[in-house]
Amino acid sequence: MGIDSNLNLARLKAWEGWGKLRRLLLCTFYPEYVAGALSARSGECTRCGRCCRLLFKCPFLRNGNQCRIYGKRIKNCSRFPIDSRDTAHIGCNYAFPVEAKADEGMKIPVTRYAYREILILSGGAILGLAGSAVMFSYLPPAIASAAAAFFLLSMGFAFYFFRDPERSIPDEVNVILAPADGKVVSIEEVEEPEFIGGKALRIGIFLSIFNVHINRVPCSGVVKFIKYREGRFMNALSPKSSIHNESNMVGIAGTGSSPSKVVVKQIAGAIAKRIVCELKIDDHVENGQKFGMIKFGSRTEVYVPVEEGFEAAVTLKGRVKAGETILMRRKAS
Repeated sequence: MGIDSNLNLARLKAWEGWGKLRRLLLCTFYPEYVAGALSARSGECTRCGRCCRLLFKCPFLRNGNQCRIYGKRIKNCSRFPIDSRDTAHIGCNYAFPVEAKADEGMKIPVTRYAYREILILSGGAILGLAGSAVMFSYLPPAIASAAAAFFLLSMGFAFYFFRDPERSIPDEVNVILAPADGKVVSIEEVEEPEFIGGKALRIGIFLSIFNVHINRVPCSGVVKFIKYREGRFMNALSPKSSIHNESNMVGIAGTGSSPSKVVVKQIAGAIAKRIVCELKIDDHVENGQKFGMIKFGSRTEVYVPVEEGFEAAVTLKGRVKAGETILMRRKAS
């Protein structure tokens, strides 16, 4: 076997291993991409077996080659999410249009705001797993296995907590979008003297550790006010947390159909110890745009002047999604 053949074999083996993980991530986090890849194919499968080998013992399969995603037995590569990256490595007869190749990149489904935390937690988990493997010789298997499971779950939780899913931003006008995922815990009129300078409709959202923690801009406009305040770390479910806890206020001068003034307030909770906000004064922002996060449980509030004529489009204890759920809507005149 020549050098070129050895290189091709090594490349195929490497792609087999990475392909299994990549397909799992694609089907889990990007089903719309998988559907697009399926519909974009041209050509016929020759049933060479190369692409099916990529899925041998893959998490997609059960009972030999029964696909959990499509529910049918796989006999060729028309039944699972092969795309243009695979064809370059396994010589599949499928072809993809130029547009599909240009937009084939799979984004890492975690937020860029937390690469450091993920690296630290994952590194610690890997070291813990290595230590657990060593301790199998000195501890009862049950204890060593429990320790290994704990470190593995810790690493999984780091990726789960800092996940960053795609969102479909509504194009409706005269609305305010939710700036955070979570549960609506307050809808009330309050005084907001720092940016709005008068009565405002406030809606508060509580984020548990199981929610996506990315914050998104509720409406289009220009950032005119930012104020960070040190404070306590009370339970974010308490209304007092809005007053006493560490927080960051962002004031936006709305454009178009947006209110003239909108405040987004990031509030740390009992566990949260860091607020991230990448906005600066005079930044132009669009509704649904990501601008930061609060790490490990928190509260996010939106304030809109009462005189602007907006009303709540959600109810107490209702669930909302950042950049996707309409939080307020302008009253019909």
